[in-house]
Amino acid sequence: MADPIIEIPPLRLLESAGRKGNAVGESFSDTTRGSIDSETSSNNAETALKSPVSADDTQKSFTSASSEKDITDFDPSDKQNDPPILEHEGLPPKFYGPVGLNSVLEEVKKYLGMLFLFTIGPIVAFHIAVIQLWEFLDQKIFKGCYLLGKLSEKLSPITSSFVRYPETDGFLVHFLIWLGLIMPAYFFYELYLVHTHGIGWDGVAGFSWKRIALYNMFRIGPMYRNFMHCYTWCHKEAHTNGNLWNLKWNQFLSNVPVVGDLLTSKLSILKYPFNSWCALFQGVVPGTFTYSHLYNHHRYDNDDRDIYCTAFRPRDSFDNLLKYIPEFFGYATNITTLAAFYFGVGKTQKEKAATRNYKHFQATLLSTLYYVSFVAMCWKIHALFTFCTLVYALLEGNILLAIVNMVWHAFIDDRDPSSDFINSTNVIEGLNFTANEEYHTMHHQYAGAHWTSNRSLFDKHDKTEGSDVSEETHGDNIEAKQGKVAGSETAVSETVNGSMKSPGSHKTTASTEECNSYQDFNNGIGLAPTVFYRVNVFDVFAKIIAKDYYGLADDYCKEYMKGASRREIALLMKRRLRTHGKDLAEHCGKRGSDAKKQL
Repeated sequence: MADPIIEIPPLRLLESAGRKGNAVGESFSDTTRGSIDSETSSNNAETALKSPVSADDTQKSFTSASSEKDITDFDPSDKQNDPPILEHEGLPPKFYGPVGLNSVLEEVKKYLGMLFLFTIGPIVAFHIAVIQLWEFLDQKIFKGCYLLGKLSEKLSPITSSFVRYPETDGFLVHFLIWLGLIMPAYFFYELYLVHTHGIGWDGVAGFSWKRIALYNMFRIGPMYRNFMHCYTWCHKEAHTNGNLWNLKWNQFLSNVPVVGDLLTSKLSILKYPFNSWCALFQGVVPGTFTYSHLYNHHRYDNDDRDIYCTAFRPRDSFDNLLKYIPEFFGYATNITTLAAFYFGVGKTQKEKAATRNYKHFQATLLSTLYYVSFVAMCWKIHALFTFCTLVYALLEGNILLAIVNMVWHAFIDDRDPSSDFINSTNVIEGLNFTANEEYHTMHHQYAGAHWTSNRSLFDKHDKTEGSDVSEETHGDNIEAKQGKVAGSETAVSETVNGSMKSPGSHKTTASTEECNSYQDFNNGIGLAPTVFYRVNVFDVFAKIIAKDYYGLADDYCKEYMKGASRREIALLMKRRLRTHGKDLAEHCGKRGSDAKKQL
């Protein structure tokens, strides 16, 4: 017999003046969240875990008290009997209706998205298909990635002295050599040939599309490995403020007479090699991670002030994806970032004035001009080659990153829009991703923590017993130092008895209208988190756009909704994908968290 349609009661958001936002789980008052400055970042990583866990630990299989069947699948009879989900079913009672955005601007964004996706999209799709085939053949026949991995393991003890965490991060030197020396050398070799000789594939004079295709295939790597690692380590490098490397090296750079500030700046190839050099060839514009991502996205956590907020439109719509892509490109090219830093963001002129940051505006502008100058130099040498390599990498990479970010923040619950456990997607043992990036809730709560810590931090929040425990789940996670908050331009901190308190830290009581730990639903004290199990992020995206809610339910980690049927989980997925609107965006992330504290 088919499961009945769920009628989820319209629980009202923040309506009770006496209610406070709750958090159930362990307290992490020793770790802060959000963007961080150089000294703070190292403390944050060490505070989250005194020393990074073994890299092998991050690969351990997910275990729980329930059986493997509970985690990965439903009874086959459920799938046979589940009726189709009708259009009117599972819709949220709040935050569902007009987007609240300028209709003309929305149409402009839609056509810009069509321009991006329908011109570059087919090439990107073909490119992805080729590198997936390459990955398949490599795993089955050539074993190239496996052999390189083994070589990296052998070399890590030698190269580990150059990194901050020698126990786990020696391989970063190998990636830096590959992405920062070998791949750029390949690029400049091809640029030299096409400029000097115009040599084609078989030595015949003329521009060669085959050579371009081969270069781009090697640039992105099998199953987008090169692009993935460049993007990931740009990301991590920004959050650690260049402290991926041996601290003695960073200290040496700081002490160089006269030019010390230049050598340690966020444009320094010596301290920020992934963001300032490797990124140029993979389509990551310097400044996107080191300024916009830190001081906009992590400051506001997907609320209406976040320049690539996902909350304004339903995420299970291809039309809305078209509108979102230009917004993400505005961030990826630093255009909307510059506007946000210069004019400020917010609903009122007073709020906009308070959020302006001319220092970050100047730094982002300089980073952008640096990238434009590099592309212009190559363009002058050979325009078509530069468009097909550097410019194409920018277009391809950020179409992919727009999709990834859409998945990271696709699920929003109208009952608790600011919950990191719902708003940020987690994938346990995610496929084809690296450095535990798929534990996205942990990344937003402990942005400066070492990559090996994400799984352990996830497990700490994964409480199996319900209890009323206060926890600091909201705030900007800026760490206190000598009575001040490093990077205090990103948040206003509170001082309690002379000591610093994380912005948003508050004791709360349990409420079924919120989600503040992974086991709230199972303990009967809150909503279920957004957690999938052993799935590729792009597979999740495909099911979102296809409105395959049952498929999403199949990928959902059943450990966190024990007793729920496949249909119940599917309807919850639909509800969280359809919840949208300007009003919703104003209740997400940092703004929603701050609203909770006022109650």
